[in-house]
Amino acid sequence: MDPTLEPTFARPAPSSPVSLDETRWFAFADEVSIGPFSTGEIQAKLIDESLSREDYVWREGMSDWEPIADVALFTPTAVVPTETPIRPGPPDLPPEPPAILRDSPLVREPVIVREPDSRVDLRAANSRRAILAIAALAAIAIGAYLEDRRAPKLPSISDISVADGRALAAAVAAAPEGGRPAAAVALAIGNPGTPIFYVATNVPDGTRLSLRVDGIAETLLAHSPMGFSQTLNVQKHLARSAPVLRRSGRGLVAGTYHVAIRAEDGRVLVERNFFLGGVADEGYRRALAAKRLSLPKQRAGELVELRQIAASLEDLLVRTTEAYGAPPGTWTKFSANWRRFADQLATEVRATPTDDEDVVHLELFSRARGTLAELRKIHENQTTVRNHHAMREKLDLAIAESTSLAQSGILALKNEIALAEKKASSGK
Repeated sequence: MDPTLEPTFARPAPSSPVSLDETRWFAFADEVSIGPFSTGEIQAKLIDESLSREDYVWREGMSDWEPIADVALFTPTAVVPTETPIRPGPPDLPPEPPAILRDSPLVREPVIVREPDSRVDLRAANSRRAILAIAALAAIAIGAYLEDRRAPKLPSISDISVADGRALAAAVAAAPEGGRPAAAVALAIGNPGTPIFYVATNVPDGTRLSLRVDGIAETLLAHSPMGFSQTLNVQKHLARSAPVLRRSGRGLVAGTYHVAIRAEDGRVLVERNFFLGGVADEGYRRALAAKRLSLPKQRAGELVELRQIAASLEDLLVRTTEAYGAPPGTWTKFSANWRRFADQLATEVRATPTDDEDVVHLELFSRARGTLAELRKIHENQTTVRNHHAMREKLDLAIAESTSLAQSGILALKNEIALAEKKASSGK
């Protein structure tokens, strides 16, 4: 075939290759390195909060891991680089019509495939990529927004550690397993002597939880046990306790405390140990060693004192019972002496709440106080009957009931003292 009859087309010189961003990032979150990711993928993960700005990233060329918040590409005000504009070239020329030979049966009709104009197609490709990228980012943002609207969100808390904040957020977002709610507890940063606790949970608003704080005896710089309770009300998946204080209103003594959060049905949702009341430094360790050395002597002295208190309580009960049936005219003088002796005994059983904080056998002294209160009821009712001769039948029933309670209290106190003495002698 005559080459002069071959169809010709104008072909512009090919443009230079387009440079694509092939940067690959690695992220470090929750003690695990993950990746590689593109820049867009990192930005998407920041939007859906699977990465936080406190996590770290690295790419080739960086000397070390850096917080995401310090990388300019990922800051909220970072400018997203745009495509480099294409310089305009010479106008495109329309293709010449093909020359087609129809006379010879040996000549087939040529198939004409026009090669794309590189500049026009590059602009179109860039536009398509930009549209697809914008659509993908929009879809990610919309999905993250809808997920954020569906998932419960934890209110902002400024006075807890970052790790505790993540634990609280995870508890709120967790799906209940087998009907068991999720919960997390965190200690507010501040004075550990008057601690405040935050509890996050996925239970509905208005749910009531119980907070229990118990000192671990062998770690406390006090002889008496430390136990405190509060009721918490969940609002927006969060509950905040009041400051935990001793009965005297003072801060907690230094030591390790066990904190438990229970549901309304009594199930433990979460429990943790915290060192409260001070700092676990060398001074604390020396004070704890001294407290342990003084414990046997303190325990023995209290048991002697409790035996004397039990005997005095029994004597008060016998005296007021005998005097109640004595002839008229003797009650007034007897009552004055009885009250004086009861008041003196009240100081020995540590009736004021500030005195019982350095006591080993706090429960035994508490039982003694309760028994003394029943004895006072007996004597007051007896005085009403003897002085006014009123409501004797009704008051005699109350006197009999209080007498039974007092007798049971004295007997239980004696038995518990004997058990404590046995434990002390065996070194337990």
